[in-house]
Amino acid sequence: MSGPDSDAPHDALCGPPSAGLAAVHPGWRASNDDEVLTAELAEPSSATDSDRAATTLRILRSLDAALSATLDPNLRMRKVARFICDTAPEQLAQVLEHSARDSVAGGWRQTWLALLHWMLHARPRPRFPVGHWPVPSDDLAPDGTHIAEIIEAAVALQLPFTSIVLRDAFARLAGNEAQLLQLHPSVEKWSLGLRRERARATATTHQNWLLLDSTPAVVQILAENPKTLEPHAVQIASMRPQHPWALQALLLQPRWLGNDKVCEAAARNSSTPTWLVLALAPLLPRKIQMALVHLHWIDRDARAILGQWHGVAMLRLSAHDPGQAFVVDEDVDLEKFIQDFAPDHC
Repeated sequence: MSGPDSDAPHDALCGPPSAGLAAVHPGWRASNDDEVLTAELAEPSSATDSDRAATTLRILRSLDAALSATLDPNLRMRKVARFICDTAPEQLAQVLEHSARDSVAGGWRQTWLALLHWMLHARPRPRFPVGHWPVPSDDLAPDGTHIAEIIEAAVALQLPFTSIVLRDAFARLAGNEAQLLQLHPSVEKWSLGLRRERARATATTHQNWLLLDSTPAVVQILAENPKTLEPHAVQIASMRPQHPWALQALLLQPRWLGNDKVCEAAARNSSTPTWLVLALAPLLPRKIQMALVHLHWIDRDARAILGQWHGVAMLRLSAHDPGQAFVVDEDVDLEKFIQDFAPDHC
């Protein structure tokens, strides 16, 4: 789905490249689509908030148009990787924030879907001692310094969604992260080779025990198997406890990342990291996003961001019921609300 006012002529939206705006890598020769994307990546440091917002909107329109012209998900991901590489950190932080926030209303869902797909592919992966899980190619992996600069810019511009998602998604891997994989009792009796072979099978249904496998290498094969159906993917995303890297292996497949039921199951799973819950939220309907605000195992900062998107504030009465969150309209008198609420809970 295209962004707001996307029916306007493309050239009229972007205009000719300004003399004061240049791509980060002038030596690289872009394609026609990429020339549009790099025409307005930098902006003067003295730009006002309205100028910055207007520039962000133009870039989002250009990126959305370029993605609409590319059907293959792998080519889309490479186009996004080039866009990430060639965009100034301050502008990237705003593009990520606005595409996610405005995707709630359906405006930039396609754009955020492509950005999240690249993020899942590009973030560093642990090397599991059992079960090889291919590491992404270097040409799609971002420069660590560039990511750090985007996070710094997001903090400076007070963009909480972008700062939390990027900070945690590209955080340094824990030393024992790969060893935390615990197989379900129904799976551990089968060898890895047999599980991978069964995951590639062309049977119309999978054995129940195979859907309990948390090994990322096996889950990725299941996710890519065209015979794996939506109920199978939902079961994998819903399993608790589930290894976070198994969830990522499932969502790396574009058809599951774009599936509302699979994304909802993963977002509601208590095993899903906070950053991934936030990243999946823009792809979900509004009522599901509001339901996430009430899940106590999700970090409160993440729930506050989701509530802010919808114009509501969270009120936690920790003295009476720790962990329970209340959603209150912003225009409600919170003092009166507490006074009315207290007699029933004292």
